[in-house]
Amino acid sequence: MMKIPTRFDFILGEERLGIKGFTGFAIHRAFCHLLGINGRELDGVTYSLTPLSRENSRTRFSVYSWDGRLRKAVLELMLSGETHTLRFSDREVPLIKISVENMKLPDLPLRKGSSLWLRFLTPVVLPGTFPTLEELYRAIFSLSSEEESEELVDRALTGISTPHFKLKSTRYHDADLQITGFKGSVQLVIENEEGLEALPTALGLATMTGLGEYTSLGFGRLSVSLEVNEK
Repeated sequence: MMKIPTRFDFILGEERLGIKGFTGFAIHRAFCHLLGINGRELDGVTYSLTPLSRENSRTRFSVYSWDGRLRKAVLELMLSGETHTLRFSDREVPLIKISVENMKLPDLPLRKGSSLWLRFLTPVVLPGTFPTLEELYRAIFSLSSEEESEELVDRALTGISTPHFKLKSTRYHDADLQITGFKGSVQLVIENEEGLEALPTALGLATMTGLGEYTSLGFGRLSVSLEVNEK
């Protein structure tokens, strides 16, 4: 059975933090500090997170993970009955609420003529600054299969056309860390759906866990939308 990540939402109330630009670095530090001060430093735990967003006048971010150790740690925080804060630089910001949701894969029924739009919302970091389609498909399919399948990549290369491919490089730095990735959008049109059964699952997972490297810092966030055109 396919293992689906759990999403934890962290609600900060109406606090405007005043962090300019990309907020992934600050969220990562605040999340690690929250776990650490509560005795839950989890070395080697894998997760991804989203930068800050505003929803219904509240500031929030989300953390996605398959790792049972992180799930246990966050659930213990939720059930402790204590009031928690998140540290941003020299500020302690009250954490209003933590909620948990078991995710479901989105429904992406593919057939000939289906048009998929991949929009990269935060920089995606792959081996090359601007990836080839082969590198992009390899990164996508690696999320749904423990063993990388060159056959899946080959089928995608022959069965999908890309009438729109617009990317731009972006560079971010934090202390001594410099990261270069890309943002933009790619349109995928299914010319032959045979052998692409794994693609909807892989894309669904990518929207949850992020794509590429540094997803624990908020990189690699993307959205996927589907248009079905009759042929």
